[in-house]
Amino acid sequence: MQSIPLNSLDTLSVKEYTETFERVKSIATMKPTKENVKILQIMNKWQIEQSERFAKVWTINLLENPNLEFPDIAETKFAKTSKIAQKDKKLKSLILSSMLSFN
Repeated sequence: MQSIPLNSLDTLSVKEYTETFERVKSIATMKPTKENVKILQIMNKWQIEQSERFAKVWTINLLENPNLEFPDIAETKFAKTSKIAQKDKKLKSLILSSMLSFN
């Protein structure tokens, strides 16, 4: 565990990081000392931060270049939203009619 470059995780390749993370996770699971779990938490936090950066850049790229958005996905999102709205309307109508029948 001492050989893990916690201060320079970004120098590892994806393969190296994945292998190291899996090794650390296995060690922390089998020997859950404070230090082992802490190392895993540090690596996990770094990974989440990388993921957040990626998501932000992805969003910025879509805002700057709308042509990168898949048209089918946008239609699907609208279709899902529309379907949910229709279900909500039916549910509200059903609840209202049920309430009226109890009165």
